[in-house]
Amino acid sequence: MHDGKTTYSIDGRDLFTNGSEHSPREPMTVNFSTWFIDLPFKGARSWDMKVDWLYYQADQDVSGKDAQKAVAALTADGTHYVNTLPKP
Repeated sequence: MHDGKTTYSIDGRDLFTNGSEHSPREPMTVNFSTWFIDLPFKGARSWDMKVDWLYYQADQDVSGKDAQKAVAALTADGTHYVNTLPKP
């Protein structure tokens, strides 16, 4: 959140920005999940999700460009996984 606005981005592309009225008011979690709904046909279904990086910097405003630079530096160093979040 920066200047009362939150911008949501994927792959370096801003999807949307909203103002403080719709910004998080409480601590949040990040969850990756798959939802299958009832469909009018039967058969096997599958989902393939690939996430290279989730980058989060506590208590700092980080632009998408700066996050991409940080991830590129970690990748160049051979770092494939870092978890600095405290356990709940």
